[in-house]
Amino acid sequence: MRKMMIKIRIASVCALLSIAVQGEMYENEFPFIVREPVADSVVNLSFLNHRPAGKHGILKIRNGNFEFEDGVPVRWFGINVSDNRVFNMHTPELAKTVASKMAALGINIVRLHLLTPEWQTWAPFYVDREKSTLEFNDAALERLDRFTAALKEEGIYLTSELPDAWLTPALSEIPNGTRDGFDLKVLMLFDPEVQEYVKKWVRAFYLRPNRYTGKSLFEDHQFVMLGILNEVSYNYHPQGLTKLNTYYTDKLKPVYKEYLARNGLADRPLDLSLNDDTSAAFWNEVMAKGYRMWRDFARSLGYRGVVSGSNVGENFWHAEPSLAMDFMDNHLYWGYGPWSRGNVRILPGDRWSPLLKKPVNESMEKEKYTKDLFARFAVASMVGMPLISSEHRTAKGGASASLGNNPMQYHEYRATGLPFFATVHAFQDWDGFYVFGSNGTEPPGQYERMGHILDVRNDTSYLATFPLSSWLLRGGVVSPARKKMLLKVSTDDILSTKKVPSFFSDVMFHIPEQHKLELAYPEMEYRMEDYDRIFDFSTSRNLNLKNIAPVIQADTGEFCRNWQEGWWKLNTPAVQGVEGFFDKTRKFDLSDIELAMDSPFGVCFLAAFNSKGIARGERMMFLAVGECCNTLPPGADPKPRGWGLKGAPPVVLKPVAGTLRLKSGKVDVWALGERGERKTKIKEKTSVFQFDTGRDKTIWYEFVRN
Repeated sequence: MRKMMIKIRIASVCALLSIAVQGEMYENEFPFIVREPVADSVVNLSFLNHRPAGKHGILKIRNGNFEFEDGVPVRWFGINVSDNRVFNMHTPELAKTVASKMAALGINIVRLHLLTPEWQTWAPFYVDREKSTLEFNDAALERLDRFTAALKEEGIYLTSELPDAWLTPALSEIPNGTRDGFDLKVLMLFDPEVQEYVKKWVRAFYLRPNRYTGKSLFEDHQFVMLGILNEVSYNYHPQGLTKLNTYYTDKLKPVYKEYLARNGLADRPLDLSLNDDTSAAFWNEVMAKGYRMWRDFARSLGYRGVVSGSNVGENFWHAEPSLAMDFMDNHLYWGYGPWSRGNVRILPGDRWSPLLKKPVNESMEKEKYTKDLFARFAVASMVGMPLISSEHRTAKGGASASLGNNPMQYHEYRATGLPFFATVHAFQDWDGFYVFGSNGTEPPGQYERMGHILDVRNDTSYLATFPLSSWLLRGGVVSPARKKMLLKVSTDDILSTKKVPSFFSDVMFHIPEQHKLELAYPEMEYRMEDYDRIFDFSTSRNLNLKNIAPVIQADTGEFCRNWQEGWWKLNTPAVQGVEGFFDKTRKFDLSDIELAMDSPFGVCFLAAFNSKGIARGERMMFLAVGECCNTLPPGADPKPRGWGLKGAPPVVLKPVAGTLRLKSGKVDVWALGERGERKTKIKEKTSVFQFDTGRDKTIWYEFVRN
């Protein structure tokens, strides 16, 4: 009889595990929406921000990092706020709520993006876009002023590109009167007529005083960084010179002839496809000169902050023109492309996470190419230059009720990745990233979906990790890498990879999680003695690394990733925990805690948001979060539609359970509510806590040391 009972229990556990693995309904699912954390909540990280934004003066660059003129250093944990979201905060209270919530979640910079597109309908940006794009709608400007003023009070800085990414002139404002072969992003780099139009737009937008602060964007120290162009690269955004009207390319040809003569090169036709290396080198010079011209123009209007060129590029050639600027910016989308599973590791039950990405050079397997986060980012990791990503997403889209057609785009394990990336970012001494993004495309009354007046694409499980991720990046809790590696890039390397990814180097795939990695382009200065090892790109593409260990370890010993099993653990004095899948390894012994996971998936970290660390911390946050999805009506097709997400309130989370044991001292344990407020005291004076978020209906706990 006893053997039969044991068999029944084992069978029951296996059945529950099978259900969990398949991503189906769990027992004890519960609704939870991340709302604005209350002021005294342990999850409120607004104390990290400078109030008001700009109090430390102009942003400078010193020793390859961002620093204000009074010497205060800064890293950026930001978010994009785009299109309708900027303008649908139709009351002062809403603008203040969003700004306060962002600060509480650890956000200290907002990228204003896509302000002008025609699909932005809450407050159209122009009076009449068909007549003129130089006459702005005052109702839109009033909401923008109100929002940016609210951000300033919360210590949240601003950035944007020089022209709005969707800036499209009225037909009467286009030099030759036709949209055929007109591309603003390319043309503003060399065409005087287009440049004159953009200058008028820039003056009208950036020099207009904010009605609440009294200062224009260019004179307010809240506006700290400026990009010249959003996503300009060959055959991407936009589609290169071959698509331009001859009205414009005819103006470029004499500039090319001058370039040939100046460099002592024989006369040859300009290859608009840029297959010819000489034409490609010429175009990069045009871009670099264009960036410098626009930087100088912005400075002539009173802007005194730092400037980047463009912010996209998977190869050296696209990154090279931006070396003419102050800092590098590289958009970073991890976990999808090229729309096939490739060699992305899929666990049983169609489960996937970026943590399962094998650190392998895939240049010989292009059909299996996946967008490895660190290899792609390292393309822009230059000697002596700060590095940010003004668009970062761990996985495309947000919550869905199923995996859809592609588990790399829409999956239920999006909570992983952000703490991991924030840690490696700090380990590399990179300078910040902005999550993409807060788009207000939802209809009125949908604030109870994933983001609660923030974003329906950043769901509860993802938002739950924001305070932790911000602390890891901004709090100085992650030690920098001990060893430094340098990858040298030659002119031949740049030109030979101008139309294919350049990051296919074993060094780029293996080093970033282990040691500091920097790149040196031609004519960049560096000291050989500063580096533990120097590689040449041409000889590092295939180092014959046949046996890749399943665990990648940082040289500081503070974190490691098991890519075969799909988990990552962190062990610093202030933050300790683990995220990922626990099919095989379930117990983790860390410096001040032990974790034993009952659930097959979770993101579980104990964090002391102070200088005392976990060993002596008086109030600590314990994050325990897993899968999350919108609720679908009966009979609805669960597959996402494009970038839109189906479903309605309530947001439903699947529970995470396990045991946390403190190695020193005892604590009282509180379950926190949707605003991070103390809701229920669960345990008193204990060193062992059996957590179950489904039982406690929370994603956050507070530990109060006795």
